[in-house]
Amino acid sequence: MVDASGEAAESAWQEGPTPIEFGLEVDEAALSERAAGPAVLDEEVRLLAKANRFTLSLGPIEPDAAASEDARVLDIPLLCVGHPHPECELEWLSVSLSVRPGRVLDLIPGSEVSDQPVKVVRKGTAGLSFDTSVTVLAPEAALERSSEQDVYFPTLLASGKDMQLAKWTFQRAGVAPLRVDRQLRVLARFSDAAVPEDLQVTLRAKVTVRGWQGTIPLLGRRKVEYALRSS
Repeated sequence: MVDASGEAAESAWQEGPTPIEFGLEVDEAALSERAAGPAVLDEEVRLLAKANRFTLSLGPIEPDAAASEDARVLDIPLLCVGHPHPECELEWLSVSLSVRPGRVLDLIPGSEVSDQPVKVVRKGTAGLSFDTSVTVLAPEAALERSSEQDVYFPTLLASGKDMQLAKWTFQRAGVAPLRVDRQLRVLARFSDAAVPEDLQVTLRAKVTVRGWQGTIPLLGRRKVEYALRSS
């Protein structure tokens, strides 16, 4: 399937998640706007910027039993991975999922500003929200739990509850390299007659290329077809 803008629609899975690779292009509009005029990038710099790889897995999408007779609630799981090129640094990565014409009931993870290791516990519940708890670990607890991979997450901004667009932005913390490998989930409500046939996912990123002054904006947008998991 190809939409009007020429974006390919990727077929989703029946048995398990299928990674969808995003080959982000230089966002020329954002680059020119920031430069206040035509921006010139060396071709090698462009190629290095575009060599950063991003993948997304979407699904399996399941209907939630808490929906009323005239509505449908979908639990939409995502896995986002951002892998910068060795000659590049990832400054931030933004992921947005459009559920139009529906509405976001809840999304996880929420915003996080982590200057200490955290332990995150999430439980699947039948209902209209996610059950999530975040515990800041004391230094001695962090040492004891090191084998369980308590980590310093990058700064994360999340928004979209009660809106039509769920969005997460991962930002590097200080000089630490930014690597993104996170599970994301959205609960979305639709009227029973208005469940979309596909979902649109947009990735934006800003990278620096070693030896080049300034940051380079990248953009990728895909429409993903999906099938509800049979009950």
